Amino acid sequence: MEKSIRINIYNITGQHDAINSDDGEKIYSKIKELIDKDYNVILDFSNITHLITAFLNIAYGQLFGQFDEKLIESRIAFENISDEDLYTVNRVRKNAIEFFLKKSQEQTKEK
Repeated sequence: MEKSIRINIYNITGQHDAINSDDGEKIYSKIKELIDKDYNVILDFSNITHLITAFLNIAYGQLFGQFDEKLIESRIAFENISDEDLYTVNRVRKNAIEFFLKKSQEQTKEK
């Protein structure tokens, strides 16, 4: 049986705007902790009216530096998110994958 935990973004941020880097770090830490414990994570964007790339880069994008892309895709789901915001999530995902791939290649060259 798969274990899933729902993270309500609004309950953590306390506001309708997901824009604060400190809040993004809280979300990231919680997601990382849950994935490390083999949980699936449902990110619930109920009551979030503004979502910016900078927040997502911290909350979601940096996960790609810690975990394999396929693991992230299989363990994290997004709910109650607008199509526009889901587009932003996908753009953050793409950019994070490219960033960490490039970073890994540069580190390999240095060795």
